[in-house]
Formats: sequence, C-alpha cells, structure tokens
Amino acid sequence: MRGAEFGHEGNRCTFETMLLRFGPSDPALQAIAEIVHEIDLRDGRYARPEVAGLDVILRGWLLEGLSDQELESHGVPLFQAMYAALSCRSQQADR
Repeated sequence: MRGAEFGHEGNRCTFETMLLRFGPSDPALQAIAEIVHEIDLRDGRYARPEVAGLDVILRGWLLEGLSDQELESHGVPLFQAMYAALSCRSQQADR
C-alpha cells in the first residue's frame, strides 16, 4: 500500500522488513519470513517445504472470496500454529 509505514524494501517482503526493523532474532519467525517471502515474491530465494501447502491454502481462501475480516480470522490461528511447529522444530535442532 502506498504511504504505509512498512512494505517491500529492496528484495525483501513486508514481513522481512518488519523483522529487520523490530529486530527479533527468533529462528521460527525467520523461517516464517522466508515462507512468506517465497509466496509473495516467488523468486526462488528460499527453498522451504512449507511454501507449497501454505500457498494452496491462501489461494483457496482468496478463490472462495473471503473478506479481509475472514482472512484475518482464519490466518491468525494458521500462522500461530505454524509458529508453534517451527519453534518446536528449532528447539529440537538446538538439542
């Protein structure tokens, strides 16, 4: 959106831009940023297995014509669950 505080910067998607600005060094958030980057920019920068499945879900919601409010109410728990799974995976890798 024009005039928005956050947006694409260079070859980064909005989510990556926000992570850089706010500075959390959370491996699960970095993984989500890579997934969102690929769905948004489709430049092949990150090879994440989660991209295809999440992309299908998000496209399906758009094809169903969900409103912005419905997209948010579906998307928040989806991304929370993805964060929980990726956090768990990251913690297991650290052991």
